[in-house]
Amino acid sequence: MLVASRPGVSSEANVAAIAPLRPDLRVLSNDQVLEQFNEHAFTYFRQISTVLSAMTLAFAFLLVATLLTMSVNQRLGEVAALRALGFSRRRIATNLLCESALLVGIGGLVALPLGGALAVWLDRILRHMPGVPERIRFFVFEPRTVALHAALLTATGLLAALYPIWLAARLPIAATLRKEIVS
Repeated sequence: MLVASRPGVSSEANVAAIAPLRPDLRVLSNDQVLEQFNEHAFTYFRQISTVLSAMTLAFAFLLVATLLTMSVNQRLGEVAALRALGFSRRRIATNLLCESALLVGIGGLVALPLGGALAVWLDRILRHMPGVPERIRFFVFEPRTVALHAALLTATGLLAALYPIWLAARLPIAATLRKEIVS
């Protein structure tokens, strides 16, 4: 059942007046309905967002790991020469870690404005659906969510760099240089 308020009477006052008269009804104002909708009805969108984020992180991991591994494999001779010249394993590992950070960092920086623009566009489409209250927002910018995703991308970049770093650190210098000269 819907009740309209007279002009000048707040919805909270009507809720407070109706609730004692009908204890068998759950009396809510529009603001309370919207708040409950935001808390409970958007769990579906949150679940989709979580699944899409997990898939994106998995693809980012695979992409960065593949790119770094291919890069190390193509530069085995260079890595071996640097090691023969006295570069430490730590310095080589740091270089590869920086490459991973650049790949993930640039991708993350490009993704933020693109994702924001896409969210605004999708929000506008969903809000223009018939029957959707005007104040509902489907996509809301939350700094803590951006911070969480930045942390997850950082972890992804670090994990993706582990195998190429291990390859470069375990590289037999003499055998690799000999193979590079022969081929």
